[in-house]
Amino acid sequence: SFCLRLKYLKIPYIYPSGHDAVLTCDFDMEGETLYAVKWFHNGKSSTDAASNKYLCRSERSSDVDHEVVQMRSHSEYLSADDYCRSIYECRR
Repeated sequence: SFCLRLKYLKIPYIYPSGHDAVLTCDFDMEGETLYAVKWFHNGKSSTDAASNKYLCRSERSSDVDHEVVQMRSHSEYLSADDYCRSIYECRR
């Protein structure tokens, strides 16, 4: 069975409201083909259009086993308190 081995997850500790933040998920595919990696914010998929709390753009590099996601929060939806309690995950 295929298993994605997470090397590290890099998320800015503190970031100014209204600015772009880069989240990095570095993983080892162990020779397998990976079709998608999803980012989750507080248990909800960042690609979930219903939440409408953030925009997500991912970039894949064919020669590097990592995904860089730029996530821009809308200040009218995400306060500083929300940031403090946020949990971000990178899942296969």
